[in-house]
Amino acid sequence: GKAREMMPALGEALMPIYVRFFCDKFVESFVPRFIGHIYNCKGIGMVGAQQMQVDVGTLKQTLVDLPTLGQATPTTFYTRMVTEELAKAELVLKLVQTPEEMLEVAVKEMRTSGTKINLGKILELKGLKRADSERLTEAYNLMTGSASEGGKKIKKLFNLS
Repeated sequence: GKAREMMPALGEALMPIYVRFFCDKFVESFVPRFIGHIYNCKGIGMVGAQQMQVDVGTLKQTLVDLPTLGQATPTTFYTRMVTEELAKAELVLKLVQTPEEMLEVAVKEMRTSGTKINLGKILELKGLKRADSERLTEAYNLMTGSASEGGKKIKKLFNLS
């Protein structure tokens, strides 16, 4: 939309190095706010998360193309920054789409990779009732202390054992 209209004029007015600087700063500022707005949603649900994931993919492509629209060549650093920052939004939306009984595995994978997540907020975005959310959060907290005990509790909550 607006970025596609604005960037060519910006590219004509500025040298490519300044267009790239603008794009870097824009992504650094915009993406964390965007993720914050995802967290501020009330109960996204499965279909909403799927649509938002499609939208994040479109946003990622637009941001990657931004320097080019401004007549500058995107750097590898810029492309990697866009990809890594928006991966955080994709992760949140992926977790919202993950069935409750699969959350244990997904959370373990993320903890192993060093990714920090706000499980309580993820459960809230999934639209779970407060009691279910509290039980899952308690099981997760147990899992972080003792993986087998937390896993057993999550399986018991969903009658999987």
